[in-house]
Amino acid sequence: MINAASKILLHVFLPDIGTALSGLPGAETLAVSPVSILDSVPSYDGARIDIDAGTGNAGHRITAWFLDFGDDMRAPVTRFAENLPTSLRKRAGLLLKKKLQVRAVFRVSSPEIDGAVRERCAEIRMLGRGNGKAPSVRVCFPLSLLGLISRSLCSMDDEESLEKGLVDYFCEPSVIFPDLGTLLDMLDNREIQDLFYRLQRNRLLSTYQICLILAAFPEHSPRVRRCLSANTASDVTDMMRSLKRNRSVTRRDLAGGIYSVEESIYRLMVRGEDFGHAQFLRAHREMVTAISDMETLLRFDFATWLERMEENGLLYHTLAAAGDREVARAIAGTGVRTVSLIERNLSAKKASEIAALAEVPGTMDERIAARCGLVRMYRGLRVRQRNWGAESFEYLLRCVSNPPDFRRILMEAGWFTISTALKGTGTAALKRMT
Repeated sequence: MINAASKILLHVFLPDIGTALSGLPGAETLAVSPVSILDSVPSYDGARIDIDAGTGNAGHRITAWFLDFGDDMRAPVTRFAENLPTSLRKRAGLLLKKKLQVRAVFRVSSPEIDGAVRERCAEIRMLGRGNGKAPSVRVCFPLSLLGLISRSLCSMDDEESLEKGLVDYFCEPSVIFPDLGTLLDMLDNREIQDLFYRLQRNRLLSTYQICLILAAFPEHSPRVRRCLSANTASDVTDMMRSLKRNRSVTRRDLAGGIYSVEESIYRLMVRGEDFGHAQFLRAHREMVTAISDMETLLRFDFATWLERMEENGLLYHTLAAAGDREVARAIAGTGVRTVSLIERNLSAKKASEIAALAEVPGTMDERIAARCGLVRMYRGLRVRQRNWGAESFEYLLRCVSNPPDFRRILMEAGWFTISTALKGTGTAALKRMT
């Protein structure tokens, strides 16, 4: 993913801004710049949104300017500003695991910036298309705001370190793993009721687990009870009396029970269930996957990847699995070396058809996504080709060294599956995982 740090910041703090502007001339697609560090918040002469976000009394102002848009910009930007506080409070809160206070004000034209917000900031530019002056959005994030993410980001002096810090934080698997306490803080009664219904419908939430939720979060107990059906509420009341009478719930029970509920909520999100803000979290997960795919792609130049596929007898199978259009996007603008590899592994007719499609290459993002997709398909085929059988899990553990990668394996496979698999592994592999 190009300019990943910029896209992550926009996704977290200005969710859906691209969608809000997409109906305006020249803003159908907005190119996103890298992050630039400025010594103070600049002043641009144009309409803007001032967004105050923070925890408690500590507020930080994000400012977004809308430059060289037509007169029809006002209505969609006003709607965006009106909806932003609720959206940002819940969505950013879920990722940052913080209860945020948010206020947004749309100003038609006010070039002066309050002295209180003149501080070092990270600026991102979103540029549209047009004859002459193209519409653009300039967004300034005060570095103090980034302290909500990580304190170390506040004091970074160069763009490269700041971008790496942002990507490292938001690519940490636990960022999108649900925190039940945060969910109970963020979601309204209707959303909690819908979430519990979906968990119960999929047999992912038992009466005992609901009792553990009430015990772990007593401040939310009345609200949670109101979100239960009459039959479930009655069963919970009976079980709570039994548990209290027997004093059978330990701290370990609470910790394990709450984790099991959080893991079930993650399973729902991955499956595509549309509860609360699951779609937003899935979009973030897709961004993280795209960043990981990009890092893998950059290990070699693309032609070298194709040569590796050919050496392992998998280039034809990878191209066939991807489809002509994706292959065309992937090879567009890559040169003679890549084209000759394609021609060597496909029929003359098929290679000619793909070359014709490559004459309409698509955007740079589309081309990179296509190349990442081919590499991802190849790696999947390569794993199946090698067929480690019963030793595959131990081999996987031997290949993993970073703690975030172990957490990703745990999240994707689930605790029960991992704990069962570990029973059959050697001591060395067990120590690596635990």
